[in-house]
Amino acid sequence: MYRARNIQYEHSDRVRGLAAGGIGAMHQLAQHTGLVEALDRHVAVLKVHLPYHESDHVLGIAYNVLCGGTCLQDIEQCWQDEVYLDALGAQRIPDPTTAGDFCRRFDEAPSTRCRRPSTRRGCGSGARSRRRSSTRR
Repeated sequence: MYRARNIQYEHSDRVRGLAAGGIGAMHQLAQHTGLVEALDRHVAVLKVHLPYHESDHVLGIAYNVLCGGTCLQDIEQCWQDEVYLDALGAQRIPDPTTAGDFCRRFDEAPSTRCRRPSTRRGCGSGARSRRRSSTRR
């Protein structure tokens, strides 16, 4: 039987919670590993980068999945979540419609290039990636 008698809770007006608490750490990882810069350099989809870059779109979709999203429409919950935006250090993120527009810009050639494993250090290196690339030919 559970007996919690001496538990006390304190609350501050400054405390805010986030269901996907590790999302800020994931974004820092993406920044420190050079992923953000690599996406902007190698994924050339947008002609004008106002207000978003390619990395904003790609990472927004990835972060949506990490937060439990199953479709682009689920980005709406993150888009409206002030704590989520603060965790990413963002004033805004691409909304679901903008994310869908970004995805529709891919034709067969760019989307195939994005799926190819990279031979750069830390990105798709190792025997497992080589096996995958040999089966795609």
